Amino acid sequence: MARVFLIIGGVLMGVLGLLRGAGGVTLLARGAAVDDRIHAAGATVVAAGVTLVVLGVALVVAAVGVLLCNRLAWLAGILLTLAFVMGGVLNGMALYGKPGAGGTIANVAAAAVIIGCLWVGRRALR
Repeated sequence: MARVFLIIGGVLMGVLGLLRGAGGVTLLARGAAVDDRIHAAGATVVAAGVTLVVLGVALVVAAVGVLLCNRLAWLAGILLTLAFVMGGVLNGMALYGKPGAGGTIANVAAAAVIIGCLWVGRRALR
């Protein structure tokens, strides 16, 4: 049963990474035009976009490692999922002047599910 939770956590982490990375690519391609509520200058938007892409790639790489039952990838996945939540708060502050309440709650909920699955699935690690 632990393996099932590890797979669920890894898949969710991979999807999260793909979505976060896609958001970063969109932000880099379209800049502040992505959302009329963005108040940040161009350099801040670029920095946020690059951060999203880097985090997205790292989450996908860690997710693959988790699916291969790698202990180091498991730890990286937990830390990167926490970074995802913190990054969401920081990007909200940088781009909008405040973290989005609904987005932050959704990020925390997604992170809790992923970390919970990884934690329960840890017995399947090699």
